[in-house]
Amino acid sequence: MRDGPDMLWNLRRLKTPAEIDVMREAGRISVQAMIEVLKGARVGQGKYELSALFEYGCKRRGGRRVFDYNVIISSAENHPYLHYYRHNRKLVDGDFLVVDSGGDYRDYDSDVTISFPINGTFSPRQREIYEACKHDAGGSDKPKDRPLRAGEVFASDVFAVFPNENLGVRVENVVLITETGCENLSAGLPREISEIEALMKK
Repeated sequence: MRDGPDMLWNLRRLKTPAEIDVMREAGRISVQAMIEVLKGARVGQGKYELSALFEYGCKRRGGRRVFDYNVIISSAENHPYLHYYRHNRKLVDGDFLVVDSGGDYRDYDSDVTISFPINGTFSPRQREIYEACKHDAGGSDKPKDRPLRAGEVFASDVFAVFPNENLGVRVENVVLITETGCENLSAGLPREISEIEALMKK
């Protein structure tokens, strides 16, 4: 008898070209659904409406379901609960949202997070924390002495929470390590503040 978990985890870490193609599609589906959330977000909505927008955006593009949990939406006093999924709050002017989920395509999932003001315009403080959270090393579940290898995929997820201010931000992408660098499998999401504000005005 041999204990096989380490061997199995190492096999799972390296993705085949066929797996990567499916993961690219899962990422594309998720990105387009998140863009629909940004375009459709308005003051006065319930969180459940944004969750429904994301799920519909994934499913109409061929995603069977969303990632193995509900769509996470944090705002106001819920920011300290990073995986808050009770859609029990109406969104008011001044709210800053974190929306985290991913579409499932052929049993492979994406996992992306966007952060934005519900009114479509970043306040100075929201702008400050958002800009501070656009860098991350990633791979926190991997031993520090084991280098990343071509074919590995991980979620680069950086966040900051300020409970006393009812404020939090997360920026998350799915990244593939390649022979020459890396590829963002969730490319296409507006990440710059100017891009987000412009998209939400449409």
